[in-house]
Amino acid sequence: MFTSLPWHTGQILPDIFSSILILAVYVVVFGWDNLSFLTRIFTIFVLFSATAFHYSHLPLLAVTGGVALLLAAWCRISARGVWIPASLIVVAGMTAAAAFVAYNYAYAGRASLSLDSSKFLLARLIGDGTAVKFLRHCPMGDFLLRLLRRNPRGPQYFLVGCQLTMAPR
Repeated sequence: MFTSLPWHTGQILPDIFSSILILAVYVVVFGWDNLSFLTRIFTIFVLFSATAFHYSHLPLLAVTGGVALLLAAWCRISARGVWIPASLIVVAGMTAAAAFVAYNYAYAGRASLSLDSSKFLLARLIGDGTAVKFLRHCPMGDFLLRLLRRNPRGPQYFLVGCQLTMAPR
């Protein structure tokens, strides 16, 4: 509670594994033919682990893998050499998504890719002012407007200061 560990694990570690994910995609796409068997196994493990480390790594894998595969297909004579890296990237993304869903099901009893993404999206929309404009004209939005009028500190109060629980029900 009095250390920077929550900030470190929530902000720094996903960033470190983002760069590892990009490097693993590069090695799989452009260096696959030059790797030994054990190095290939290790590279697959790193690719799958780095993808499953954070939710934001799924779109990062899709974009980085897509660009790298297009570049590899453009640079190579035959398209046959692109199929193994492409299948590894697709399987890594599917495995990470399945791991996220399995974890959320075990934790909260609900099969979902992300349990709390809607709360963070609403907090962002409140912070930008878009949701407040909408809620002023929405007949069912009074409970949130009263909450914001009582303490107008913005999205941080919505996520942390009020009594909304983020724990499983």
